[in-house]
Amino acid sequence: MKNLLIFFTFFSTLSFAQQAQWEQHQALQKWFVENAGQYDGEARIETGPILFAAELPGMRVYFGETGIRYSFREVRKIPKEVRPHLQAALDTSVYEYKRRERLLGKFLHRTDEFTMRWGTTGANLEILAEGQLSGYACYGGVKDSLTGSDITFENVAAFEKIIYRNLVDGIDVVFTLHPINGLKYSLELAPGADLNLVSMNYDVPVSLNGGELTISTLFGDFHEQAPRSFYSDAGGEEIASAFVLSANNEVRFDLGAYTSNRPVIVDPWQYTVFGGGTQPNYLLDWDVVWELDVDAAGNVYTIGGVDNLTLAKYNSAGVFQWQFNTLYDTTAWLGTLSVDDLGNSYVTNGSTARILKVNTAGAQQWNNGNPNGCFICSDEFWSISFNCDQTKLVVGGTGGGALSLRGYMYDVNVSNGNVTNAQEIAIGAMFSFPTSIQEVRSITSGYNNKYYFVTLDTIGYMNDNFSLCAPGMTSLYKVDHGAALNYKCDNWRYNNTGIRAIRVNENYAYTVFGNILQRRDLNTLAVINQIAIPSGQISSFLSHRSVFNSGIDLDQCGNVYVGSTNGVYKFNPDLSTPGGTNFAATPYRVFDVRVNSSGQVVACGGNGTGSDPFGSVRNGFVGSYAFTGVCAPLTDTCVVCNTNFCVPESICQYDPAVQLTPAISGGTFSGPGVTAGGLFDPNLAGVGIHLITYTLPCGSSSQIINVVPCNLPLSVCLEANGTLTASGGSGTYSWYTGTSVTNTINITNASSCTACGGTPILTFGIFYNHCENGSGATITSCSQSSFSWNASPYSTSVNSPAPASYPIQIVDGNNDVIIINNAGELLPCANIPLAAELMSFNVDCLGEAVVCDWQTFAELNVDRFVLERGNNQAEFVEIASLESEGSEVSGHAYSFVDEVNGREFAYYRLLEIDKNGNRNLLAQMHLDCSDEEVRVYPNPFTHQLKVELGDFARGGEAKITLFNNQGKMVYQQGVDKQANSVVIELNHLSSGMYQLRLSSENITQTFRVIKD
Repeated sequence: MKNLLIFFTFFSTLSFAQQAQWEQHQALQKWFVENAGQYDGEARIETGPILFAAELPGMRVYFGETGIRYSFREVRKIPKEVRPHLQAALDTSVYEYKRRERLLGKFLHRTDEFTMRWGTTGANLEILAEGQLSGYACYGGVKDSLTGSDITFENVAAFEKIIYRNLVDGIDVVFTLHPINGLKYSLELAPGADLNLVSMNYDVPVSLNGGELTISTLFGDFHEQAPRSFYSDAGGEEIASAFVLSANNEVRFDLGAYTSNRPVIVDPWQYTVFGGGTQPNYLLDWDVVWELDVDAAGNVYTIGGVDNLTLAKYNSAGVFQWQFNTLYDTTAWLGTLSVDDLGNSYVTNGSTARILKVNTAGAQQWNNGNPNGCFICSDEFWSISFNCDQTKLVVGGTGGGALSLRGYMYDVNVSNGNVTNAQEIAIGAMFSFPTSIQEVRSITSGYNNKYYFVTLDTIGYMNDNFSLCAPGMTSLYKVDHGAALNYKCDNWRYNNTGIRAIRVNENYAYTVFGNILQRRDLNTLAVINQIAIPSGQISSFLSHRSVFNSGIDLDQCGNVYVGSTNGVYKFNPDLSTPGGTNFAATPYRVFDVRVNSSGQVVACGGNGTGSDPFGSVRNGFVGSYAFTGVCAPLTDTCVVCNTNFCVPESICQYDPAVQLTPAISGGTFSGPGVTAGGLFDPNLAGVGIHLITYTLPCGSSSQIINVVPCNLPLSVCLEANGTLTASGGSGTYSWYTGTSVTNTINITNASSCTACGGTPILTFGIFYNHCENGSGATITSCSQSSFSWNASPYSTSVNSPAPASYPIQIVDGNNDVIIINNAGELLPCANIPLAAELMSFNVDCLGEAVVCDWQTFAELNVDRFVLERGNNQAEFVEIASLESEGSEVSGHAYSFVDEVNGREFAYYRLLEIDKNGNRNLLAQMHLDCSDEEVRVYPNPFTHQLKVELGDFARGGEAKITLFNNQGKMVYQQGVDKQANSVVIELNHLSSGMYQLRLSSENITQTFRVIKD
């Protein structure tokens, strides 16, 4: 009873699909394929020309006119993280890195094979295939033996069985595929046939143990199970039978006493047990479906297997159509798949980057083995999507050099696979511990002409026009996603892979990381809310994590579908659990999910994990599952109203104003510190995160600008009393004078002659003779002056006495240096521009009043500070004037309480006035104290804060942002509009003062909080 109650409680909110609409159980088709030319190179003397082949996990079997060839191979790329011995030999160039990788063993090569030749064949021998399947095979990347160019083979027929008809008179040999492992063959004897005429001659040693034939290979033992023999007529009685092994590895069959005028079947079973050798080729048993996609007609396309990676097509009813065998195998790390509306498939190799296109009939259209056109490339293709109208591909992956592997997005031409543009997203170091390699592992086309991406540690977006922004400007925005993905971010493939972790509609971005599903703000990408995925799994290693399941898709109603380790789950747009059927159980871990046009939710995956032990067999699946209320699939339509714009890549408070550039001009900018025409002033906006909006008549979009604190440039001025004053820089100063020394150089050779400015005269053009000056006169020596700075400063304060001599050198705490050669280079301090360096400016609600306080780094030539209040950004009145505390290096703290009458929305701005009466705006903020119910407590706090929202978020979604004393954002969280309160865990913060900012679309409130 206890177990029953636990089961019921866990699933009490879930409603199950009764069964899959359809489900296929393998990635690699089990069939015999006709040789249309793709296997010509596999023939041997023993086999004669190849007519058919079976491609099985772990081996390939080629059927020739006179014999059969069994082939095993492993050509496996060694992971980067297990090749630390390369580090000492690495050079900084990509070329040297690749060259040394090849020399030191980037790949593990192992192959093995044996052949069997029929001893005797009859004159009437025919080799036939029966049971032609409705699906067919296609092949790409087969090399022409003469030209070396790629040859493709299309519509290659596939069959259920192969028959050697009349191998000898009256005996047929029939090959079929065992449903579990290996081949089954049977000898069908017509009445009167002589089995003694049949022999099999192997070219390798064969042993007979317990009635079974055994052949040892590098990959394990190949077995032929003892034959089971019986009459094939109505009686069906069994007949004693056995293998007979003679000299020279010849195998025959021995039948016990039987009636020769009755038909007989002799039935062995060939299978392989991987596990021998130095390391078994267990990868070839991973018949797993890695990814899928759909076209506009509802057809489903999958990639699966490892050697070779295969692309398969199923119609919307789950009927297999064809299988395309790519040229990608275990010599590389396999890549990803994307399908356009017409059914064209684009399949990549992960590392090193390659890409090919296959049309909806399974025919290869092109194959690009070098998309970037470089001599030796380090590019990798891990995740793929289309732009909004499917006129180009965007690929997320890796670029950079050997020692600095960087996350990249590649703009790819759909007509040939060439990279037309690339955008660096993130930078990481290969040989850190744990590794901090940066790679784009998930990507999707998003609303408003943007691409959204996930790297190992960040989530972000950028405009789909990589050339939109000028140098120094960007449309790229990213933040830490909090998942801390490992370099090996999944636990289902053997090597690296992309993951299906992000989807976006016009309202939200959604991310899935193993055991958690998150809804995020489209602009800030802050998490609005999140929910645990039932049976979702993620593991940690050295603070980095790998997921065990993946897959996410949206429909046009905003419903969310995600994969788990036990099935597919459906959620409402706000991540609540919907009614009706909201869960479909699967017999496998789900790796990918899609909604198709037939109203189906299709998923794929496999059993087992990427860390399964050697010798394990993993099976793949793809299926369609029923849910209640599935809407049409989400479509990526191009937004005619392109309101994207470029912002500075980096900007600090005292940088000059910068012009923001939109994709389409004619709109209006709005937000802190920006004019309607798009001139953004960081000094006016102040330190912090600012949401800037660009609006056209057809719509609007927003971008984030992060203004960071910085110092004014280091400078020196001359006071009226002759002393010198330093300002700017880090705020700590050291003043140095120097010493000039005159030295005599005796000219004795060509080099000393040149040092004195002379021309060496040489005998016979070789031997030094003497030195001449520009007038032709002989010179034997010269005098040169050298200057060196004194080791100890003569002053370490802001103000310095007039130096005894020039030049002087001033060095600040950041080792920035300014040299003054003479007093004439100095401006009078009275003429120096305003130089109050603002550290922070806070405006907080306090009962019926507002507290305004600010902190400076240093103040130079400042007479006073003026505080003004306004009901809008155009009209302000002065409410306070506070005198400057002086030009101290450490700066000063100021505070003023505005005893306003009631609580209202207001703007506050801070200005500085210099000693000559000049005014300069330092910062501006706005807040709304009208909501009496908003409370933040306890204050001070130790590890968590509680924010009671009252009615603050009722009008729309809000967010909470926390800044430290330097204005750096240290925490951000979305707030759902239905929330009454939020508890924030802040264990990771150090003690000190922070500013908590609660903001919605039109209102901002700030609170000063202290952590003990």
